[in-house]
Amino acid sequence: MGRASYSRRPHPRDVPGFDEAVRLGLTPQVPPTPPALVCRPSYSGVLPVALLALAAIAVVVAAPSVWTFGVVVVVVGLVVRVVVVMQRRERLEVAAGYRLVEWRAGTWGRDPDGRFGASTGLSAAPWDLRGLWHLDPRGGVVSPPDPSVLPPGHYPSPNRPGQLEMWTGAAWMYDYRTPERPFLLEAGDQG
Repeated sequence: MGRASYSRRPHPRDVPGFDEAVRLGLTPQVPPTPPALVCRPSYSGVLPVALLALAAIAVVVAAPSVWTFGVVVVVVGLVVRVVVVMQRRERLEVAAGYRLVEWRAGTWGRDPDGRFGASTGLSAAPWDLRGLWHLDPRGGVVSPPDPSVLPPGHYPSPNRPGQLEMWTGAAWMYDYRTPERPFLLEAGDQG
């Protein structure tokens, strides 16, 4: 698979078992009315991350010494923790059927097939969040979901038949799950 091959991957609606998975309630469901906020805004960690990174740079530049290494290690640990919390909140928001941001650049993770254009094994998958409610930080509606766009979540996988794979709204992302109930119909079960 070459770079940007994600665009040639089948859409979830074209994967065998999609209709049955929807019927069984295994796919993401966006509520018909704006959902309540389920956590603090995911992006609320951006400012602390930026400030911690600037503080680490300032310490290294202002006072290069043995203890600077310890300060940098602590700051890097705090930045990683904040990023993990942000990602957890982001997943909760998407699972609840809403987003607080206009767009999302990507989620970094493993990319063994080179789907997203990086040969290093780490790459950012493209996201399309228009299938979710776009809410402001207080829960007010900025825009309703676009019904023509499937929301991000787990759908029948084109890569592992019988399993669910994370669909970002634009690409498949290697996060597989075994469904609670099988959704692929046997050949004799089909019409």
